[in-house]
Amino acid sequence: MCNFWSCIIDRNVKVWHDGNSSSHEDALKKSGLKDDKLEDRDFVRIEIVPKKHINHAKARMEVWKKGYGLYCGVNGKLYVYCKGKPSKGKVR
Repeated sequence: MCNFWSCIIDRNVKVWHDGNSSSHEDALKKSGLKDDKLEDRDFVRIEIVPKKHINHAKARMEVWKKGYGLYCGVNGKLYVYCKGKPSKGKVR
C-alpha cells in the first residue's frame, strides 16, 4: 500500500524506515535486506493507516482474503483480477 507510513522489521526486531519516503522498497534498500524469497523471510512489511482510512484498508484486505489481486482503487471502487480466469462480476 505504502500510503501513510511504512517500514520493515527484521529478525532482530530492528525497524527500518526511510524518512524521505513511505515506500517499503526504499526501507529495504536502506536495510540492505533482500526480498528474494517467499518462505522464511528475514523481515515483515508494516503499514500504518490513519483511522479515517481504515474502512478503505479493510475493503482491500477483503479482496485479498477472497483470493483476488487488487489492480487499483478509483473513486472508492476497487478493481480486482483473478489469476487464471476472468472475473464475472463484483467481489462482495
